[in-house]
Amino acid sequence: MIKKLEAIGAYPGEKIKFNREFLKKCMKIRKLQGKYDLAVKSDLPVFITAFKSPIFKLSDLLAFSKGLKANSKVHEFLEDFDLTTDSSDYKVPIYYILGKNDWQAPYTIAQEYFHNINAPHKKLFIIPNAGHRIMMDQTNLFSDTLLQIYNNEHFSEASRSYKSSK
Repeated sequence: MIKKLEAIGAYPGEKIKFNREFLKKCMKIRKLQGKYDLAVKSDLPVFITAFKSPIFKLSDLLAFSKGLKANSKVHEFLEDFDLTTDSSDYKVPIYYILGKNDWQAPYTIAQEYFHNINAPHKKLFIIPNAGHRIMMDQTNLFSDTLLQIYNNEHFSEASRSYKSSK
């Protein structure tokens, strides 16, 4: 595996340029990550699981394909994007749900930025044994986290409404 990594060369390099060469390197890295459970695998068992889902529809394949196409436009935006140059002051609650095993978008980077955020309420969730696709790796923990966020916001809003009506 070390030889395979070395063969990829400099990754990602000084400046990310989402060209064909870089995307090929990404695919090789993701394949190696999947082998060691550092990223969710996009292999046949994943697709079989999706097809067996009671809520799966064929239109989901079209939506997935559109999502991949949209990502190509996002890549152009990300080449020069630096979140640290924007304000970290928010007027809305901020929740981060991160996979501890996500090495495509490492949680450690988001965690560092999260600590600089000023918001009315903020909470960071790091889901164990989850990679980039948290909702597929840890479905129950992800759902529980969303429910916790919903309940927190729902009851916070109810409390604010109650206080303002007095």
